[in-house]
Amino acid sequence: MMLHLHTFYNEERKAEVFHTEHGFRIDQYIGSKKVGNMNITHHSEQYAEDAAENWVMEWGAFNK
Repeated sequence: MMLHLHTFYNEERKAEVFHTEHGFRIDQYIGSKKVGNMNITHHSEQYAEDAAENWVMEWGAFNK
C-alpha cells in the first residue's frame, strides 16, 4: 500500500513523495512526463522531503 504524502513543484519539475511498506518513494517528473523515481529506505520522512525538494530545485546532485 502506498500513501501519497507531499507534492513539490516548480515551473518545469514535480516530485511526489509516497510512504510505502519499504520506506519512501519519490516519483520525478519533467513537465507531465515521469522521468524516474527514487526509493528512500532507512531514512526519515524529512529526508525524503528534502530529496524531493532538491530534485525540483535542481540542487546538489540534481544540478544540470
